[in-house]
Amino acid sequence: MKGDPFAAGSHAVTDNHRPLPLGFGRLHSPENNLAEAYKRLFAERQSHASLNLFALVDGLQYERHFGQRLQVMPGWRALFDGTPDAPLAHAGPWLVDVVQAGDARADELVRLELMAPAVSWLFAEHDLEGLAGGLRRHLRGQDGQGKLLRFWDSRVLAGLAEGLGLEEEVELFGVACEWHFLLKGRRVWVVGRGEGK
Repeated sequence: MKGDPFAAGSHAVTDNHRPLPLGFGRLHSPENNLAEAYKRLFAERQSHASLNLFALVDGLQYERHFGQRLQVMPGWRALFDGTPDAPLAHAGPWLVDVVQAGDARADELVRLELMAPAVSWLFAEHDLEGLAGGLRRHLRGQDGQGKLLRFWDSRVLAGLAEGLGLEEEVELFGVACEWHFLLKGRRVWVVGRGEGK
């Protein structure tokens, strides 16, 4: 991926903070690049067959900044599909398999992340459909009737990481191994499934 979202430089954390002890609901400063994060996670999970990189994208922000609505394409899934909010799928959250989407789309998402709180990066052992299903369960609570939980907005995501109770943190963040995003210009990450247990 040419536009490595974790590369050292203009928007990466460069003050060499060491990661804090791992656990749910804590924000951490990550490695300086995507390759380091991937190697660390892969080493910690050598017994697992795969580790995939996904982007969680705000469809409305995408349309505002690039002038086109998102639509289903290889490697992209609208999380509102199959829910009562399906008519708004183009403007809602989209999950992207970064490898399937390709370098050009990944670079586009890196640019969007720098323009708006519209992109988070998730490491997960699920495939695209499995992770999309796991995230859909949290859109409006377990019964599907609650208030919309905008976890695809990194500002909301940061508040959830610091404010949810342990059970809710495990439920939401546990669908992925780690969640990476920008918070006030600093790249941070939240531990998901596996570590800290």
